[in-house]
Amino acid sequence: MNVNAPRKHLKEVLMSNKEIIIWGRQFELPIDFDIFPGETITDEMRKATDALAGSHNFDEDLDAVKEYCRKSNAAATEGKLDNIFRFVMPQSIYVCNDKKHTVGLMCNYKFDPEHGIVLMYENNKLVEIGPQDIIL
Repeated sequence: MNVNAPRKHLKEVLMSNKEIIIWGRQFELPIDFDIFPGETITDEMRKATDALAGSHNFDEDLDAVKEYCRKSNAAATEGKLDNIFRFVMPQSIYVCNDKKHTVGLMCNYKFDPEHGIVLMYENNKLVEIGPQDIIL
């Protein structure tokens, strides 16, 4: 296998969408798996996806998301973070092929439409919020 080959993001047919409740709103999000052509989705990747999409309480992460918005654009968010969906909109779940069970909640972000933001989880714990580049 050529380790320098570009990664291909695959959506598994049987698991292409997950219903998930994020910050009190239900979404049906596509799942992107970070695997090389010819590789298969591992059981570990499935477990990481199921842990995040099935049992994670995203309400616990809402304050961190609001703080990220405040830091990146305090003037525009002043008094308006009661509805986080004005600024952040979940779009997909991105599953890395690593031993840390890294999964990202990929979101559109009003203040950086080109890069969006990702809530990055390792072992079902939020470890970082930042531009989507940090996980891709």
